[in-house]
Formats: sequence, C-alpha cells, structure tokens
Amino acid sequence: MSYPPPPPPGQPPPPGQPYQPYGQPVPPYGQPPYAQPPRKKGSGCLIAAIITLVVLVVVCGVGGFVVWRVVDTVKDSVPGLGDVECPTAAEVSDVVGHDVELVLDADIIIAAGCNYSGSGVGVTITEGAGLIADEEIEAVRSTAAGYGVEPEPIDVGDDGIAFGTPQRSEAITKHDGSVIGVEVFSEGTRNIGNQKDAAVELLEAFIDLN
Repeated sequence: MSYPPPPPPGQPPPPGQPYQPYGQPVPPYGQPPYAQPPRKKGSGCLIAAIITLVVLVVVCGVGGFVVWRVVDTVKDSVPGLGDVECPTAAEVSDVVGHDVELVLDADIIIAAGCNYSGSGVGVTITEGAGLIADEEIEAVRSTAAGYGVEPEPIDVGDDGIAFGTPQRSEAITKHDGSVIGVEVFSEGTRNIGNQKDAAVELLEAFIDLN
C-alpha cells in the first residue's frame, strides 16, 4: 500500500492527511503527526542562579578580606589606634563619685575607647585618629553651646578644652597624633553635678595609661 507524497512547501496537505512541517518525517497515512520532543524548562534559570550565587560568594569573600586589610593597615599606620588600656571601673567610680562598671572596651576602624555605666551615670573615653581632631574639638564646642556654656582651655595635650553642666561634662585634647575625648553624662534626667574636673582627670589618667 502506498501513501501520497507530502505536499510541497507552502501547500496544504491533501484531504485526510494531517499537516506535517516540511522536512519532518511523515507518519503513516491517517496517523497524527509526530510530536515535537518536549523542551527542558528552567535549566537556563537554574544555571544563572548558580552563577550569581558563586559570584556573590567570591565578591563577599574578597570584600571581607579587603575590609580586614584596610582596618589592619589603618591600625598599623595611624598613631593612637589599636588596643587601648582603660582605667579600672573602681578608678573611674572614685573620680566621678558614682559607682560604674566597664561595659565596653572597643576597638573599631577609626577609634578605640572605654565605656562605663552604672548608677544612672555614663562615662565614655574615646581615642581617635588625629586627622579628625579639629572636627571633634569643634563638636565639643557646639555641644557646650547647646547647654549654654563656654568651654575652657585645659593644660592637657594640645588645644585641649573642657566644659561642665549638671547633665553632661566633656574634655577633649590632641595628644601624640590622636584625639582623646572624655564624656561624663547622666543616663536619664537626674542631676549628676558638674563633672568637668572629673572629665579632665580621666583624660589625664587615660593618657598616662596609654
């Protein structure tokens, strides 16, 4: 038994013969055309997702290494940064007249310092890079102005100033390529007294230790 040949390109099939794309195998007469093999779905998206994940892992790893190197380089090249020695909590408590505890001995990219807290009183001693010294001293002047007082020069380091109010007292100075500041403040609304002299004393103590 013979079957009619497939029609030329662009011609419809004869009656009873289903259309089959030109060049495709022709099924036996009366049978449906051969089905196209199913396309695989999602493989392209999966590959793209895997590539993206790998790139993110590489970038994050390199980025973390770069940040670590920057921090390490800054500590090695900028005076006044790196590990610091903090006055003991007992020493600070005696100076400010309130019991406090050392709650943080921190060392970050551009600053290092000590943080004390207790009895509603907070004390912060911070040492930063000398390149920000002028800005930090001006910030203390602005803070003092906000409390309606004028900072006074102190005989500690270079360009040192200090001010005191019943809620906040600060002292700051330049020393050995760095800037060092002390803040004594009320952690609430209570009056803790003018602590300017205490801030200056703690500033001197920190410099002596480091």
